[in-house]
Amino acid sequence: MKLPKEVKFILETLEERGYEAFVVGGAVRDSLLGIKPLDYDLTTDALPDEIVAIFKRKVDHIYKIGKDFGTISLVIKGKIIEVTTYRIESEYLDYRRPEKVEFSKKLVDDLKRRDFTINALCFNKDYIDLVGGLKDLKKKQIRAIGDPNLRFTEDALRIVRAIRFASKLGFEIEEETKKALFENKTLLNKIAIERVQEEFNKILVSKNASKYLEEYFEIFTIFIPEIEVFKSYDQSNPHHQDDLLIHSLKVVNLVPNDLVLRLAALLHDLGKPKTRKMENGIARYYGHAKIGADYASLILKRMKYPKAVIKDVLVLIERHMIRLEEANLKRLVSRIGLVNTKKLICLLKADKLSIGRDVSFLNEKLEEVEKLEQEEADISLKELKIDGNDLIKLGYQGKEIGMALEFLFSAYLDNKVENDKEKLIKYLDDAYGQKRKEKKSISKKGW
Repeated sequence: MKLPKEVKFILETLEERGYEAFVVGGAVRDSLLGIKPLDYDLTTDALPDEIVAIFKRKVDHIYKIGKDFGTISLVIKGKIIEVTTYRIESEYLDYRRPEKVEFSKKLVDDLKRRDFTINALCFNKDYIDLVGGLKDLKKKQIRAIGDPNLRFTEDALRIVRAIRFASKLGFEIEEETKKALFENKTLLNKIAIERVQEEFNKILVSKNASKYLEEYFEIFTIFIPEIEVFKSYDQSNPHHQDDLLIHSLKVVNLVPNDLVLRLAALLHDLGKPKTRKMENGIARYYGHAKIGADYASLILKRMKYPKAVIKDVLVLIERHMIRLEEANLKRLVSRIGLVNTKKLICLLKADKLSIGRDVSFLNEKLEEVEKLEQEEADISLKELKIDGNDLIKLGYQGKEIGMALEFLFSAYLDNKVENDKEKLIKYLDDAYGQKRKEKKSISKKGW
């Protein structure tokens, strides 16, 4: 395992002082899988105060915020490397963090309190495996260290973390660990929803998202109970042979792994059960896009997603039944933006592909939007090649200035006039010039 020089410096410095020190966790796991580690965590038998004393004149800065739990953060050339003392943890009273920790001189004590075997591998000149992580890595499985029920009651967030690691790596979850996930799933109600959301997002944007969403669906309904109705929901429509869950997961699988798109794909048909209406033995779902957006809003707000994410997801859900054949693409871009228009077309494509429909028309529309994106077009009123000052020079005043600009912008969106100053002026004069001369002003009704 090739280590950054800053990490090697910390390991060697601790060893020179007579202490043990190892790289531990994700960096070791990822290097064995051929994945470049993003950060490095170190573990040592040196106590926090000893770590501070050793490095106080050897690094750029030291953060002691995690000192009570044994963690000291060393900053070297802008890189933050956490060094944690071997520890044994006391009882977890809040299903998330230990009440207190006891420092140890044994590496095995520290590794036994960690979550999964593949996250307890160590390295210093050679690999150290005291809990069977190498075997599980070869078997491509996620297995809890020791008693899985104990691991999940200690920290219930590990329930979704197990699924997150499996989805990220394409692994399976070992049977006893899997059984414990389901047995302890309600403990997720004890965890701050922001923490659950963070793990859920990583699952949702993973390459294998739909597989794990289906396999562990019962667990996800703990914090998104509104989707429970999806399972085995017969859509009773000749265009939809799959139940609502399988259809939604197919759409998730068919959109790019963008968080907004994946959320919209999962929740896009949320309004169907509430809007179901039978007509000649066929279910219709009039207005389900709007109702679905309302439900999605409640879910996303409850899960404390950022306002910008919520806004964009709702834009896509509300419009996922739009008929682009009849829509004005420029006008759509002006309302929801280039990025969201592109995402909407991706969602529409996935929705149609999931039921075997042709998407060639949507591919053409996507190319049109991508062309606008490459040209860095900003289809908004402020982009018109004419402004209020130009209209004032032409004799417009007061409210008629804004009305004239809106009129010209609308004409441009409808491809009635090019965005060229002289052509815009001529179009405006041809349409209302004579009328202004006669009435001296433009009435709102005239527009």
